[in-house]
Amino acid sequence: MNTFEKLKAKRSALRGSITKFIAKTESILDSSVEDTDSDEILELLEHINKKENDLNIVNPEIEIVITDPTVFDNELKTSEDYSDRITRIKFQLKNRIKRINDLYNSVAEKRENRPSQSEREPISQSEQQENEIVVGTSHSQCSNSTILQTCNVLASSENKTLNIRILLDSGSERTFILREVAEALNLEPIRKERLLLYSFGGRNPEPSNFDLVQLQLKNPHNPNHRIPIEALITQHISGASLDSRFLVNKIKMLAEVSGLEPADSGKGKIQLLLGMDFFCEVIRGAPVRITKSLFAQKSLFGNIICGALPNMTSNKSSACFRVSVEDDLNQHLRTLWEIESIGCDTAQETKHDSEFIKEFENNLTFADGRYETKLLWNLPKTHLKQLAEFEKKKEERQARPLENQRAEAL
Repeated sequence: MNTFEKLKAKRSALRGSITKFIAKTESILDSSVEDTDSDEILELLEHINKKENDLNIVNPEIEIVITDPTVFDNELKTSEDYSDRITRIKFQLKNRIKRINDLYNSVAEKRENRPSQSEREPISQSEQQENEIVVGTSHSQCSNSTILQTCNVLASSENKTLNIRILLDSGSERTFILREVAEALNLEPIRKERLLLYSFGGRNPEPSNFDLVQLQLKNPHNPNHRIPIEALITQHISGASLDSRFLVNKIKMLAEVSGLEPADSGKGKIQLLLGMDFFCEVIRGAPVRITKSLFAQKSLFGNIICGALPNMTSNKSSACFRVSVEDDLNQHLRTLWEIESIGCDTAQETKHDSEFIKEFENNLTFADGRYETKLLWNLPKTHLKQLAEFEKKKEERQARPLENQRAEAL
């Protein structure tokens, strides 16, 4: 098999793969927009783009080998027809992606404008009285998902290169790099710097010492686009997770319609924070609006997507709007203790009865295997005192008539 036949066999295999993808795409496009899987469309579009790039490399190689003008014209016409077919199917895919985005935004807007539970018809008074506890369900949703300026870059030293994820922060005065990345790149500190760090809302700064290192940041797809930077080594950059893999497909769909390729994979933690000391050197040109609240910022490392996306998810939570008054726990326990006294009314218990019972309990002893107590009819001393006073007053009342009679006789 000569070179020409090998190239034709390779092109035939590529066209066969693309034809399968086109057939699958056409079957998907026959379905409704609501039933379309956005992930599947993006995957198909990615495969078609890759095969098309390979095909664009093979076609010129075949054209160079052909010497017969007639064969050359036929090959050129066939290649153009096939290229038009690929272009047409890619346009249909992008149009379907745009329609999915419009549907997505329309549903999200309806959810934002939907009245909350509190704005709907209130529960009637009769319904509230049927149960002691009325539980209402409220729908709480996060209206937007915020996309920060993150991207993937190549961080390189003199002899090592790593693919890392960085965050562009215009609110930071300096650039910071994780210690683990600096050690992996074998970066040697060139000097030490002492900084005053202000935390959010803090008034008093915390002085800290940092090692300063030098490295280069490169565009992963075009290493010639690079920038030398200086970064301070730190143990931590962000305690929050900035993993946005769940938004990657949505971002890709939006960017694909605008002909943009996001520079961030959305995976992994932030390993370098690029501050304002190098921020302006990385940014290239004005931002491109993708949607009302989403932008693509052109940079040295590619298109950095940032802004806000409407959130389709709704977090359903239950809230208790009316609570019944429960009896005290001690009261319930006391009821258990007094099971044997069910039917006995203790509300009429007098102070005298209480003191009598207390006196009985105080005098109760256990001796020789049995309980002993004083005679129950012996009243407490307080009552004896009251009885003496009562007898004294009685004698005084009886003595008054005798005194009156004696006075009349005199």
